[in-house]
Amino acid sequence: MHMHIRQAGYALRMGLAVAGALYASLWLRLDNPYWALTTILVVEGMNYGAVSDKLFKRLIGNIAGTLAGLLLVGLLSQAGLVYALACGSLAMFGTYAMLETRHPQFWRWAVVAAGLVTLTRVDTPIIAFYLGMDRVCGVSIGLVAVVISHQAIFPRYAGEDYRDNVIRLIEKLSELSSLRANQAIQDSIAPLLQPGDFSGSIALLRDELRHACRDTEAFRKKRMGHERVLSILDDLATHLTLICTEPPSASFDLKSRSLSACYLRTLANRLNTLRTALPHMGEPPCPFHGDNDPGPLPSTAFQGPWCELIPLAHECLNRLEYEARQCPFTEAACTQTAPQPRRENPYGGPFHSALKALLAGAATTLGMILWRCTGWPGGSGIPLLGTLQIIFCTAGPALTLPFVVVIQFVAIVLSALLLFFVLPAIHSTEFFFIVIASIFTFWGWVMHAPNPRIRGLGMLVGVLMNSCVYSYSASMASFAVVTSYAWCMVGGTLVSGPLIALFYPSSPKRRFHRYASCCLEQIRLALSTSSSKEALESLDTARQHARLMMAWAGPASRGMCPTKANHAAMAALAADSLSRCLVHGLALGKGDHKRNGIMGGPSNQASTELRRIYRGHADQLAMGRMQP
Repeated sequence: MHMHIRQAGYALRMGLAVAGALYASLWLRLDNPYWALTTILVVEGMNYGAVSDKLFKRLIGNIAGTLAGLLLVGLLSQAGLVYALACGSLAMFGTYAMLETRHPQFWRWAVVAAGLVTLTRVDTPIIAFYLGMDRVCGVSIGLVAVVISHQAIFPRYAGEDYRDNVIRLIEKLSELSSLRANQAIQDSIAPLLQPGDFSGSIALLRDELRHACRDTEAFRKKRMGHERVLSILDDLATHLTLICTEPPSASFDLKSRSLSACYLRTLANRLNTLRTALPHMGEPPCPFHGDNDPGPLPSTAFQGPWCELIPLAHECLNRLEYEARQCPFTEAACTQTAPQPRRENPYGGPFHSALKALLAGAATTLGMILWRCTGWPGGSGIPLLGTLQIIFCTAGPALTLPFVVVIQFVAIVLSALLLFFVLPAIHSTEFFFIVIASIFTFWGWVMHAPNPRIRGLGMLVGVLMNSCVYSYSASMASFAVVTSYAWCMVGGTLVSGPLIALFYPSSPKRRFHRYASCCLEQIRLALSTSSSKEALESLDTARQHARLMMAWAGPASRGMCPTKANHAAMAALAADSLSRCLVHGLALGKGDHKRNGIMGGPSNQASTELRRIYRGHADQLAMGRMQP
């Protein structure tokens, strides 16, 4: 119920902010009032931390991009091919800075603003100046509307969301441990989880942590402390995902069932104690104790089902309790010093960023040439759209070019229906604003719905409403608006598609197999070296590749049966957990490192179990040759 109230408050904020920003833009007679609406769509979030993190970066980025675009128009707009190359160089530089610097939001909107100014009014620099001013004014109106709506309607702050979601995740882990214990006693083991159910939760927590902890020295120390908490929680969630998804490997006799249930129920009780002991915002930290917490079990050899995975989860919980005790959930700065964690960039590093930047620059240049050759009046958006498709479709496995093309086609069709049938029925300004506010209130609701498929539908509404607002304010023919958008989308896809296919091959299946090979090769190196330092470095690299395996597991199995998708996800999860387990054994001295590739000591049982899980799922994917 609490979540539905928050979702309703978010939806109401969205509808009122959009209606107010649109009214202000039309009252000021801006040429492009939909930029205020787009700003709200981009920076809006469930809590104010998610909004404030983007406010000034978007505004300053638009100002900087506008100035750079005006300089380029004033100097080179009449130079033909040289101007196209200069625009491509600007897009290339901005894309590389967006991928490699600490402020990607700033550079992202600087690239967009510069593209709009340099591509829309090439032959008339003075009109380009007015266009830039119009852009900055529209963005400012949208930002003001977002700030007012968040402070006036159900104000919510990122620190509260972060703490509540941490507690909710720990509660879920406790519930699953208890359910698996009941299954163990009843001897009816069935999967309780889908592979990777917790991966998105941990990512959301890290995002909310970034919003809650502002980028100052005091809060940076606090954030590093919480990052350690999330890292251990990520380990714990991974082990429990394997336990709650996989059937036991050992014989499941009465003694094994009792031992497994005892461990799991103890883990559930301790998790529940940890959840209730977390202090509220502003309260001092509490010691972790409770009547239902029997403490850690004796560290005896565990020979039952799931081998050492359950005791390993207990050890994770020991470290989690200690770190949480040292890192209170308060607004006070953390006083303890901590080393700056090494920034991971598993998507390729500077080389791949440079490749993406070159492709973005090429897309801008080719798009401008295509626009000039065709002479289509609405084709000025082709270079910018092609560049954006390059940036988004190479950012990760979540967005692929075919998916973007399908979304564009659906958006065009629905935009045409709205422009031809909805707008002609609106004959009063008041009714128009009521329709806009209602549609965006619906958009705010579906964008934060629990079902991810429903959230995906909400992505279309923002695209559609831009068409309606532009057509209503500019009094343009609906057919001209739709055909102009269609030509920009088709042209941008024609530019970005061959570039991605030729120079940035992104076959999900090939990438998944490549990352799997790299991950297991690093694990082999770690087990064969005699230096613990080199072994830990290899395992850290293996873990990064395992995360990429998890990211590409879904796209690699797209179009296959759901069973194949589960096999890919479980193989990735087992590889990730295997590297974590080996790191744990080496770092804490729980495993004897030997040259023959065998890990001795208690961690050997967990490693053996993880190898079994990996092999079982890898064989289903024809990956037997990559077994560790």
